[in-house]
Amino acid sequence: MKMLEDLAEVVPGELDKTAPEIIWLQIDTSESNKERDELWPGDDGVTWCSESIGGIEIQYVRADLYTDMAKRLEAADALLSKVVTPYYDSAERIQLFKDIQSHMQESGEWTEGVG
Repeated sequence: MKMLEDLAEVVPGELDKTAPEIIWLQIDTSESNKERDELWPGDDGVTWCSESIGGIEIQYVRADLYTDMAKRLEAADALLSKVVTPYYDSAERIQLFKDIQSHMQESGEWTEGVG
């Protein structure tokens, strides 16, 4: 079975681009989709459709779309960590806040409920 990391190496072709972006595996179309406690039945009686038809079904997203989105999210996370992490998690910021708090407490400017 291919892992998602392996799929990242696959260059999507026309076959991939023209396949449905989302499919639903139909497990049991006669049951309620809220009944999700049963185990995966294997390939026995499982079919798929490019649209939801009801019953117990599992939604899947095409792998090339998933890997593209995962790469975009990873890049956005890396960019945000460069901007946000130094501000929120830096020892200097924490120490600065403690110094300000201490100064305000000593001068009487600090009131409970602040900070």
